[in-house]
Amino acid sequence: MTYRADAERIERIVRTVDPSYARVPRNLLGRHVSALHVAASDGLDAFLLAGLRLTALGANAHSRLIVNRAISVLPLRVFGAGGGWRAIAPGETGWGRRLLSIGGHPVEEVAARLAPFLPDPPARRRALSGHLMAWPAALREIGAVDGTVAVFGLDGDWLHLPMSETVPGVELYPLPEQGYPTPRRDPWPEVPAPDGALYLRIETLDATVDPGLEAKIAASIAALRAAPSRDLVLDLRGNAGGSFFRAMPLVDELARAWTGDCCNVLVDRYTFSAAIVTAALIAHRLGPRARMIGEPMGDRLAFWAEGGTEALPASGAEFRWSDAWHDWETGHPAPTTPPEIAAVMVGAGPLDPLPPEAAGPAIAALFSSWIARDGG
Repeated sequence: MTYRADAERIERIVRTVDPSYARVPRNLLGRHVSALHVAASDGLDAFLLAGLRLTALGANAHSRLIVNRAISVLPLRVFGAGGGWRAIAPGETGWGRRLLSIGGHPVEEVAARLAPFLPDPPARRRALSGHLMAWPAALREIGAVDGTVAVFGLDGDWLHLPMSETVPGVELYPLPEQGYPTPRRDPWPEVPAPDGALYLRIETLDATVDPGLEAKIAASIAALRAAPSRDLVLDLRGNAGGSFFRAMPLVDELARAWTGDCCNVLVDRYTFSAAIVTAALIAHRLGPRARMIGEPMGDRLAFWAEGGTEALPASGAEFRWSDAWHDWETGHPAPTTPPEIAAVMVGAGPLDPLPPEAAGPAIAALFSSWIARDGG
């Protein structure tokens, strides 16, 4: 089967539709486009790998080839946690075990070899690398496995998985990737806020992911109004975005009526897109009363977004492309910035999260409790 039509769709977008690829040297872009067309006749895996390399050139965390529905993966869910990765093997429950190596190679080395297939920045790569670590074709491509069995090192134990025994990728790696330990959206663990602070969690800003989103935002506002002087913990970990306008009523309430001393905003590599904007708006509105805690978020504060998703019918993959510039670091809109976004854009400056341990024992325990409770 040929994937030439899919290759032509990708080429059209990177050459004429998505502005982020205009920054790529033309000869480099041309080489990867040519490689994509050659791979279109070499089978599905070869085509998808070439597509991943090409679309990663934009160094744009939004624009990427999404292969989850097109690939088959080993029955192993790998997801990022803290400074590394965890894995849940067949028959296991809970929060899995630390993933230490693949095919005898340290997992950090494997991640480095996979970097050319994933977009910048590094935090985004770490958030999206799990499905590639379980995809036999990707592991073979980077030389991480040899033969018919993949060997994974998990907390001092060894897991042997036959390369031929796979499941559809989307079963273990759904969209969006939020860093949950299982493919379904598990409830985030309920944990006590430190020192009597009010704990609020927003796990998504996409009403198609959570139809109850509007009610949850309203409930958070009601909780604020009931205790306007309490310090806050606002948890945005795992929030892959949606529309930041859905969070604006909460942001407005914080700026208007909240009188507490500190709003601790928890973020991680899965905090992305509209969730990053929400963090920026809170930092701008609250000034020194807001502090970011966790790890670098999934994108920079100045990023490409909007755009759309192009279905690639022959391969079953999708190309998520962008066409609008957001700059929440300086607050300067560009000609591509939608007017409704430009009207509320602010300059939040760099948001460099404090490591959890630097925020005090209570916050550090809160941040890590979802792993610590499973002995990770």
